[in-house]
Amino acid sequence: MTKEPVERELVCEGRWCSISYAIRRDGTTAPAREVLDYLKEGTWSEGEDVAMHADEQVETYAALMQSMQHYAEHGDGDREESMNGLDDGIFEFKAGRARIAFFDTPGDGTFTPRWKISNRDDSPNPDSVTWHIPDLDPHIRLCNGWPKRGQKTNPGDISFARKVRFEDLEHDRKQR
Repeated sequence: MTKEPVERELVCEGRWCSISYAIRRDGTTAPAREVLDYLKEGTWSEGEDVAMHADEQVETYAALMQSMQHYAEHGDGDREESMNGLDDGIFEFKAGRARIAFFDTPGDGTFTPRWKISNRDDSPNPDSVTWHIPDLDPHIRLCNGWPKRGQKTNPGDISFARKVRFEDLEHDRKQR
């Protein structure tokens, strides 16, 4: 018996992939959507914690959306620093001091962990500004977001992204 499919809000779509919000177990909560909505409005309280004021938040939102649309259309980032690989198949879109975690999936409830490429010669796209990002599956799901607070990403933020990924993929598995 299959359940009704969850409705994932589409962020953007291009020739390369679609980008949508990952959905929590409850079928409606999308942590990345909340962060991006706050950034768009300039009301992200976590951003204020690192002195990221309203104007900067709105500009950061626009830069993130531009990077995501560029990736969806072309399969690479618009700037070298616009994307990064974190851990265990979790990547991030980056703009200013905001980070949005994501994962890739073929859309059937599975995912294959991919890792940041450390040597340009090993990249399938060595001429890309984001050569360090491997080729990803056609469905990108945004997990959560956080402000940049230091050189290293807080392990708790990555752990939460993994949890959101697990819950989101469960929705796809229930449809099989």
